[in-house]
Amino acid sequence: MPLRRVGWIGLGAMGSRMARNLIKAGFEVAVWNRTPARAEELGRSGAVVKASPVEVAAGSDVVVTMVADPAAVAAVARGSQGLLAAAGAGRRFVWVDMSTIGPQAAREFAAEARERGIPFVDAPVSGSLGAAEEAQLVILAGGEPTVVRELEPLFTALGRKTIYFGEAGQGQAAKIAVNLVLAGLLQVAAEGLVLAERLGVDREAFLDLLEAGPAAAPLIKMKLPAWRSGEFPPQFQLALMHKDLGLALAAAHEAHVPMPATAQVAQTYAAATAGGLGHLDFSAILREIERWAGLESNPGNGPAAT
Repeated sequence: MPLRRVGWIGLGAMGSRMARNLIKAGFEVAVWNRTPARAEELGRSGAVVKASPVEVAAGSDVVVTMVADPAAVAAVARGSQGLLAAAGAGRRFVWVDMSTIGPQAAREFAAEARERGIPFVDAPVSGSLGAAEEAQLVILAGGEPTVVRELEPLFTALGRKTIYFGEAGQGQAAKIAVNLVLAGLLQVAAEGLVLAERLGVDREAFLDLLEAGPAAAPLIKMKLPAWRSGEFPPQFQLALMHKDLGLALAAAHEAHVPMPATAQVAQTYAAATAGGLGHLDFSAILREIERWAGLESNPGNGPAAT
């Protein structure tokens, strides 16, 4: 049976774009958001606005959660108004969590869902706002393979590729592992740029080298315009990358995996977040490295991530 009625919970920068793509693809979409104005905006685009997560789930074939962290997932899933309260009496829907919450939390939510007869898939995404806008995300799926196959039309409307990683929680494991690579890569590139400048190398010439030489990874090429302009509009907030590094280190501790380089990178992102850069794109880690080197006098004093 096609899963065409989608409930969407969480309409932040990523979630709102993703939900809008489902509307464009012809899905029937019901939405709820902690801040009602964001849900009402989607309502003007064709979504049905609901008063609570349980109301979203009650009329949906699939319920997607796309929120900030494990506590936010718990808040919309549990309790009398949570989505799990809609389970029972023969009511079946699939719960797809697309937040980044780490493998342990995903497994706990999967167990709660299973107790109520609800299939659970963790499907965090790799990609930033542009990819979300253009339905070019990479979806990292974990859960029962038959359920993941049922979700293919939904995932196709949201992204360019779905990669299946195994049981529930494995999508989250892959997500935090790839994000630590992205965070470290950008920090090392920023350190290289700052060192080159300190040694008298022309900044623009070195940026050309990063773009054209063997270090020209897609991520670096994507972030070079921000490094050239000094403007860092958030595609993926630095504070959220700091959160994801914390999830990776917690999982590594649990798995007895040493990650000395990632631990140091996490400290840099912590300092940048504390220094007021958390609301900017994570490419603004360059500002923190510049500050340490005495090349940047105003690292920013912005608001916390939202």
